[in-house]
Amino acid sequence: APILRYRERGAMADMLAYTWLEDGSLVFGMTVMGTSIEGAIYSRARWNEDGSDLEFTFGDLISVGPEVAGSGCCEPAVSCLGGERLFNAMRCQGDEASGLYSTRQCTVSEDGGMTWSDPEPLRYEDGDKVWNPASFSQFIKSSKNEKTYWFANILQGPVHGQTPRYPLTIAEFDPQRCCILKETVRVIRDLPEGAPEERRYTNWGLYEERGSGDLIMTLPEQPKYFNYSDMTKAEEFTADCIRIRIEF
Repeated sequence: APILRYRERGAMADMLAYTWLEDGSLVFGMTVMGTSIEGAIYSRARWNEDGSDLEFTFGDLISVGPEVAGSGCCEPAVSCLGGERLFNAMRCQGDEASGLYSTRQCTVSEDGGMTWSDPEPLRYEDGDKVWNPASFSQFIKSSKNEKTYWFANILQGPVHGQTPRYPLTIAEFDPQRCCILKETVRVIRDLPEGAPEERRYTNWGLYEERGSGDLIMTLPEQPKYFNYSDMTKAEEFTADCIRIRIEF
């Protein structure tokens, strides 16, 4: 990638939420980091003419200023809108001292991830902001009903930081209006009774099961017994991985 330099500026694939363009190209986003988070870039991978290797091209850096987020934008999630159009949603952490809430900043590309529109907050169809902590999110399009879904920790109101990361939710994304449909928000997993308040339903795996078309999620139920601040032994950091099947 032209803007990356060994030991100066690197990039992380952030659990690699990717999508395919209609021409067969694979597109995925990465978080760019120097001494701090600088923003996100997208890479587009295509087979060369003889099909012997992949060729990668990289788009422009997407960034937000300190008036938007306390520590830049990261963990880009992407959805294909048709053709070479892409929708990108990024994790942006707020800052309580500055009065900034955590938001999901979004951009649109018309050229397969090479250039992007200016970032704007993710919204519902009525214009209200979608509130999340600064946490992972992911889009997936179902081959069963051709609808696009967004997985995230959708909250009732704003927070400044990275928590709470519950409930875990699913919602339908409208690719025409580039918004979340409010009435489709469903809770997959909320904080169970007796669970530590610092439990996080985040950093999952997600795939469509071949044959059934069901969506399968895998995620750690961590922390299991104690809040992070109460843990004193290495074994207390371990947790079970749960598997969730979503049928349509």
